[in-house]
Amino acid sequence: MIVRINPDLVRLLWACFVHARFPGKPTGPSSSLGLTQHVERLPAPFDEHVECLEPESSRDKGVPAIVAGSGNLGADVTDFTARRNPMNTSIPKILLAFDVGARKLQFAFEREGRREQGEILNTPDAIRAFLSRLLRADASLRVVMEATGIYFLDLAVLAHELGAEVAVINPKAAHNFAKALGQRSKTDALDVLMLLEYLRRMPFERWEPPARERLQLRQIGRYLVQLTVESSAAKNRLHALESTGITPRFLREDLRRSIRAIEGRIERIRAQAVALIESNLSLRPAFEALCSIVGMAENSAVSVLGEFCVLPQTLSSGACTSHAGLDVRQHQSGTSVNKPGQISKHGNKYLRRAFYMPALSAGVHDPYAAAFKQRLKARGKTGLQINTAIMRKMLTAAWAIVKDPRPYEGAKLYATIKSA
Repeated sequence: MIVRINPDLVRLLWACFVHARFPGKPTGPSSSLGLTQHVERLPAPFDEHVECLEPESSRDKGVPAIVAGSGNLGADVTDFTARRNPMNTSIPKILLAFDVGARKLQFAFEREGRREQGEILNTPDAIRAFLSRLLRADASLRVVMEATGIYFLDLAVLAHELGAEVAVINPKAAHNFAKALGQRSKTDALDVLMLLEYLRRMPFERWEPPARERLQLRQIGRYLVQLTVESSAAKNRLHALESTGITPRFLREDLRRSIRAIEGRIERIRAQAVALIESNLSLRPAFEALCSIVGMAENSAVSVLGEFCVLPQTLSSGACTSHAGLDVRQHQSGTSVNKPGQISKHGNKYLRRAFYMPALSAGVHDPYAAAFKQRLKARGKTGLQINTAIMRKMLTAAWAIVKDPRPYEGAKLYATIKSA
């Protein structure tokens, strides 16, 4: 009677025996293992997964076997898995999430199935030391954080400079993802674990930091918007003081001096912003084209360009409108619920502020915008609705001009409208 023994089974038993009996001792080419690692992942709500190792079957013929030359069976199986499934090599070994605060950063990272959680100071030195330690082991790093305020920016830029893949997500997306997970409480520790789960499950969209001068221009533009708001508020207070004769004269004079000081600051900062734009060959043509739009002065052009220049050039006009929060939000359900559409305001408030006054001016001085205004007025639209519609039109034109600088043509923007 002849007994046939599977040679793969013999090699498997021999390799396991050597690794158990003589840890660290290479087993040589004769210990080649024919193992295929099959991973069965449970549905999304579960965190764990099951790994099953099965002997090589006929479906795995032609797959290279493991040559256990490292003395580490686990490492050999991992190496074999990477060669068996080449797509696995593109998955980062370390997933890292940050919950950003003004003084401290909550973090949670996952490495080889193990998770760790803690906090570090939100300082460049502490961040650099922490990220360098994670990257020291020749492991790829993928980082996620929310775009909360201004505190995330330095963290994202530093992580990108150190070689990590960075994703900056909308806080609303993170909020809705937490609701989808059934998370009821809100703490920093829970939020960072939620962000880590977001990184594991959701499609990764890599964030690229804009150039430094473009970020500086955005800061200058936003500061100009803030100063303009302060100037308008001061003028309204002056009007209230001058509306009554009992107001002391020195109060009116003090407020006038304050207004002159704010306007002087606006003029100085605007001049510095224009100088920065003129020194940049890629920004100058777009700025000149924006200034050609009827109703848009230099202050508004600086603010608009500062917001636009950090956006991806592949962004469509509709996506840009949504980014500004000027997209129309519908609320309809069945036959009984059908509310009038309203703009969402879920976007960049600085863009909305930057287009508000230019839209008012365009409705008076641009003949095409004036005709558009009259048509909407005849349909019973309110003044605010009309101005918002002009803002959307101007934003679409401005985005097209920034991507492909050319002089403004109102006839194209309001192609179906006859000028008044």
